[in-house]
Amino acid sequence: MEKYFLYFFLILLTIFFSFKLKEIYPYYRLLKEEVLKLEKQKNYLLKEKEMLEKELMVDKEKALEREARVMRGFKKEGEEVVLIIPSKENIFKEENNNTKNSSEQKQISFFKKFCYNLSKIKQIILNLIK
Repeated sequence: MEKYFLYFFLILLTIFFSFKLKEIYPYYRLLKEEVLKLEKQKNYLLKEKEMLEKELMVDKEKALEREARVMRGFKKEGEEVVLIIPSKENIFKEENNNTKNSSEQKQISFFKKFCYNLSKIKQIILNLIK
């Protein structure tokens, strides 16, 4: 009798779990599909991140090159640099007549003062040489 009771219990347990499995299986499939979709999206985003980092590095390199050329006077092999230094009177006349916004004026003013200081240095060097 105990043997039949054990078989009966196992059969009921199997039926119970099969119904539960039947209920849970669609959710399992749905979640598995969502995991695959999210993994594809993750891979796409990682590739996009990589691409954006490469673009950022290129932009940084361009900005550094521009900084080196404009502010430091560096040049590539075979290039010639031409520096035009305006006279002191022209610098201050243009500065007073300029009607651009203040940030642009500050930039222009900085470059004008920079050029003016370069001309002073040039004059000092020329005087030292003579």
